[in-house]
Amino acid sequence: MIYAAYFNKTSILALLVSLPILLLPGHRYEIGTLILLFFSLHILFTKRRLELNQNALLVWSMLFSAIWIPSLASLPDAINFSHSATNAFGQLRFYIAGIAIIFILSNSNVWPIFFSFLGIGLSFVFFDNIVQLLTGTDIFGLPTYVGRLNAPWTSDGPKMGIFIALLAPIIVGYFFDRKPLVAWALSAMAIFLILMSGQRGAWLALSTSLLIYMATFGKDLKRHLPFIFKLSTALALSLLIAYSTFPPFKERADFTLVVLNFDDASLQKSTGRLEIWKAAAKVIEENPLNGVGIRGFRYAESTGERPRNHVHSTTIEIFTEAGLIGIIGYIFFFWILFRKLLKSTVDRLTHLQRFTLGSVVAAASPLSMSLAFYSSNKATIFWYITALLVSFFFVKASDKDLELKKSS
Repeated sequence: MIYAAYFNKTSILALLVSLPILLLPGHRYEIGTLILLFFSLHILFTKRRLELNQNALLVWSMLFSAIWIPSLASLPDAINFSHSATNAFGQLRFYIAGIAIIFILSNSNVWPIFFSFLGIGLSFVFFDNIVQLLTGTDIFGLPTYVGRLNAPWTSDGPKMGIFIALLAPIIVGYFFDRKPLVAWALSAMAIFLILMSGQRGAWLALSTSLLIYMATFGKDLKRHLPFIFKLSTALALSLLIAYSTFPPFKERADFTLVVLNFDDASLQKSTGRLEIWKAAAKVIEENPLNGVGIRGFRYAESTGERPRNHVHSTTIEIFTEAGLIGIIGYIFFFWILFRKLLKSTVDRLTHLQRFTLGSVVAAASPLSMSLAFYSSNKATIFWYITALLVSFFFVKASDKDLELKKSS
């Protein structure tokens, strides 16, 4: 009876922290964030706040502040103050919701059910995309997006690839530490979804995540080469098969490789974004210190007659909308990741921690050209996986093999 009550409580907590991800396809992720936000307020205004890991809370606050404070600093010169202010102060929901994520997942007893939910979610997306590939529509009747798979997204189909690329490594990282066969199965599903989505930003995110994963081994890389070789071989074979058998993938890949001509015309043809970046450069010249306000690029006159919702480059977007102050905060964010999480712990990282770090870096990568960095959907994923990363580095002692000492 006591075990059943504990299991029910643990399951509810696991479901609670899973909601922003499970609700992504239906474009209802804000509901999950809102529920976590209210749970955080419950924690903060009751005695349960005493259970919060203060070191984890400090690191989380520092990481969030590195991005958020420059957003506030951009407001005095914002082109559209109300829009930028709404977005800047709206970012606080991610910080507050992140406290609930850290609180719940700092107890590793929640992890098996939590990752089971995410694994089932990934498997469902895979199944739905297989149906879409075979029939032209998924089980909900949604069609493919210009030849690229996107099930079961109700809108913004191309976003499926990037979200899978950022979330799947974390899921498989957990199972690689515990159930390798399950991890390999989920890896195959994820690679299929990412490649067949046709989203080049997703391909880049996966590549970035894997590079960071390998880089964290440092001097210990040699011992892990067999595992890395298996993973790389699986990915290479998947690329070859997709390129040889799926025309939409081949077309996207060939279109991307045009950039290797290394001239402006090829860059514009391959990315379609060179003109946007040139317009952003003009906006930066107008106000280089604190930018034109987050989400304000679309209102800048220098973008020309064609509407530009965002810059399609994380680095340029931050520089454009938050200025030099934003870039300093951006650099500080990565410094905190190294100083507070990685220093003196690299040789003891788990697969889960390595893959989660890779996903966070991929989401915030200077090379990223997918989605607007400050937009609600990208910000939801970015802050969600950052909160996961903090959780995994400050897990309670109930799971001794994953507990890490506080870095100096």
